[in-house]
Amino acid sequence: MSARNPDPRRVKIHRPYTIVELAATLGIHKHTVGRWIKQGLRPIDSARPTMFRGQEARAFLEVKRAKAKRPCAPGEIYCFKCRAPRKPAGRLADLEVLRPSAGRLVAMCESCGTMLYRRVNPTKILAGWGNLDIAVRKAEPRLSDRAVPKLNAVLRGASST
Repeated sequence: MSARNPDPRRVKIHRPYTIVELAATLGIHKHTVGRWIKQGLRPIDSARPTMFRGQEARAFLEVKRAKAKRPCAPGEIYCFKCRAPRKPAGRLADLEVLRPSAGRLVAMCESCGTMLYRRVNPTKILAGWGNLDIAVRKAEPRLSDRAVPKLNAVLRGASST
């Protein structure tokens, strides 16, 4: 997990932490823990050094993580540029079937025009995807799935004379 999104499971619930220990456990800067105090992370008491119960620190991080989630409604795909769930432009999406149980929805964001991708199960795709117009296509075979791999020289039309 990155320092931008620390993993609450790294905090032991039966252990007290100082600001420096909590920051080291989560791989973040000690000033970040100071900001969390202003956002509602409660220390054990007002004595120095400032101590936190592991259980309260973990609960604070789990609540913080839950608030940051942006679940997609049926017919929406998360756009990383907009940082929000968006509907595909024109309600059009392509379904690339990779395997019988794995596929990828490909669409374009209606707000910014960025390509949107989402892993899906092709057998379940038609059940709960709102009113999207989905075109099904078979994905290009992977290099390892080809009988004879294509070489770049062959694709460019170069000859070996």
